Order: sequence, then C-alpha cells, then structure tokens
Amino acid sequence: MAAGRFFWVIECGGVAALAVGFAEYVGCFVPVLSTKTYFLKLSLLGFDYSLSFGQLVAVASILFLSAINYIGIKSGIVVQNFFTFLRIAAVVVLIVLDLTVGSKAGVVSFEGFLTGDKSISIKLFGLAFIAVLWTYDGWYGINCAAEEIKNPGKNIPRGLILGTLSVMLIYFLVNIVYVSALPVERMKGVMGV
Repeated sequence: MAAGRFFWVIECGGVAALAVGFAEYVGCFVPVLSTKTYFLKLSLLGFDYSLSFGQLVAVASILFLSAINYIGIKSGIVVQNFFTFLRIAAVVVLIVLDLTVGSKAGVVSFEGFLTGDKSISIKLFGLAFIAVLWTYDGWYGINCAAEEIKNPGKNIPRGLILGTLSVMLIYFLVNIVYVSALPVERMKGVMGV
C-alpha cells in the first residue's frame, strides 16, 4: 500500500522528471527518439498539442520499470542493483581515467577555493552544487519501506549513513574531475554559475 501512495502521490513528479531526463539522454544517442522528433502534432479548439518520441520513451520507461516492480520485489531488486552497479562503475571509470590519463584543461590547483579568488570560490561552487542536492532527495523514502527491512534498528541507520557518505564522496570526486577537466570560464553561465 505504501508503495502505491509513494508512486501515485509522493514521488510522481520526481518519477516523471527522471523519465524525461532518461528520454533526453536516449535522444542524444538515438536522435529519432529525441524530444525534438514528433510522433503526433495536432490542433484542437485552438490549442496545439504535440507528442514527441522522447515523451513516449519516458512513458515506456515508467511502464517498464513499474511492470518489473509489480512482478515482485526480487525482480525489482535485481534490476535496481544492476543499473546502480552500471552507474557507479561508469562514474568510477570516469574518475580513474581523469586522474590517470585525462588532460587537465581546467583547474590544476584548488588553492583558489580556499584563498577567495573571485574566479573560483566556494560560493560559486555551492551554486553549481544546487543541482546535486536533488540526489539527496528521497532519504525520507525509508519511512515507506521500513516495515520490509530486516533488522531495521541496525540496517536503517547504516543504510542512511553509508548511502549519504557514498553519494557525497562520488559527487565530490566527480566534481574534481569536472573542475580539473574543464576551464572555469567554460563552466560560467551553466547552472547559475
């Protein structure tokens, strides 16, 4: 019951946003499925309506993952763990490649963050980090699943602490990659910086 409320009420906007983001990335790799390629365009009663292939990909992804979770929690866990592993592996490869063989076109010294250099400051870094904060959204979701967790007194705090620290470490390392790989001038104007 809690899962239904979570899907239909609590996280429906987040699910839709993630699906649209997924569709945007699919459209980058398969342009015919982008949100800029239309499946249907019509005008009714003075209102224009359009349906893009990207929107269909977003809806299909929601339906596909919902069907997997509907089949059972074990199938949902397998799919979630598989995609989580792929994402983390891709990020680790990105970090390792940047630190070992990547060219350093961006910041090579992080001294400016500490000295207050206007081109690189903690304030600007914080502004750029706003988008990252959404990844921490969902920590409250544990309330919906707490009754299904084995040994919740031990595993919930452990999961929250280790999960939060892991995400913080991954994002910190990825941001080091971004800052060292791209000149700050190229980042200005992106995400409010």
